[in-house]
Amino acid sequence: MFSHLTKLEIVNLDHVVSTSDNEIRVLTSNNPNLEWLSLRECVQVSDSSLLSIAHSCSAISTLLLSRSSLNFKITDVGLLALGEKSYSLSELDIHGCTSITDVGIEWLTQTCTHLTKINLKYCTKITNASLRILSERCPHLTHLDINNLKLISDVGIRLLGEGCPHLKSLSCQKLYLLSDGKKNEIYVQGLVSFSQNCTQLEELDVSGCTKIASNVLRTMGENFNNLVSLNLSGCVNITSKGVCALMEGCGATLKSLTFSDSSRGLTDKAVTSIGRFCYELLSLAIHFCHEWTYRGLKAVAKGCKSLEKLDLSGCEGADDIALQPFWSPKYGRNLKCLVLVDCGEFTDTGLSWLAMGTPDELVVVSLKGTHVTSSALKSVTDSFPQSNLKITSGSINKT
Repeated sequence: MFSHLTKLEIVNLDHVVSTSDNEIRVLTSNNPNLEWLSLRECVQVSDSSLLSIAHSCSAISTLLLSRSSLNFKITDVGLLALGEKSYSLSELDIHGCTSITDVGIEWLTQTCTHLTKINLKYCTKITNASLRILSERCPHLTHLDINNLKLISDVGIRLLGEGCPHLKSLSCQKLYLLSDGKKNEIYVQGLVSFSQNCTQLEELDVSGCTKIASNVLRTMGENFNNLVSLNLSGCVNITSKGVCALMEGCGATLKSLTFSDSSRGLTDKAVTSIGRFCYELLSLAIHFCHEWTYRGLKAVAKGCKSLEKLDLSGCEGADDIALQPFWSPKYGRNLKCLVLVDCGEFTDTGLSWLAMGTPDELVVVSLKGTHVTSSALKSVTDSFPQSNLKITSGSINKT
């Protein structure tokens, strides 16, 4: 395939599952100036390919190897090869390479000290030791994904923050060992310590970190002055007080905010704080949270005038009255997407109000699982003669 191509610098072979180690050997030997290579879901590729890349392509800066099957083919041996010769490597994605261990990260970072982005998602053998290594050898790290690494605890997150202060994006879903950052006899631990050191962070996903509560949220609010995107889904122990402190501290910069299964934390007071402080918010998702009412959502409609996407799936409070302020000319009407899946209290009445006051920008309305009837849906199509509306499984798509 590549025998006659000799000047390639960027190659994308994503999902070409037939790609073999021999083809990668030919590709790399004929294209020594290769800088960017994506082999996502090229599941036949193994350590042999990494040896070929390291041997022939000294300029390689981006290497994407994520996979969902034959995970054992990429091991520490492949990272050793990269660590010996790939001095220019800045981005590495080994998502799903379950044979990778702390030893591989140790070997990789012997010379690959300019790494800025690394994805270790589902590399389940990785422990706090790897985060210590990254903190000591990769001070320029800006993006890190450690989702579902069950062996990572407060210690690793603290070390990461101390050594990588320039981090802009951290995804650490379902790290069940992370605590609320209580201070021990020596250190402030976990995300509390991390937030004190990584003040430039812009994106944080801690969904499923079930022990996070008010202490972490308060410290985040005090230190994350540039936070743009935050996902707190499944953080079941957060409180209303913690959410209010977080919004007051860093709400002004937030563009995207997600909650799920956080009934204790999402009271009217907490939701009102979102409307009060998050005036630049573009996307708000609140899933299966049942403690808030129309009062909180009215504050969101009033304060978040730039809001483009609102997703209230599974929330009992998302009824006709609660949604009415979003159609009022008194407030900003920039909504492009409204998702009310499994909001059983939203009825034909709410839909009629939506049709009468709907913002011109609205593109998608999803009503699956509501009490909106098919006849009401058909009547709404008549309200948009210049639009193309498709009714599919209780959803409306307006284009």
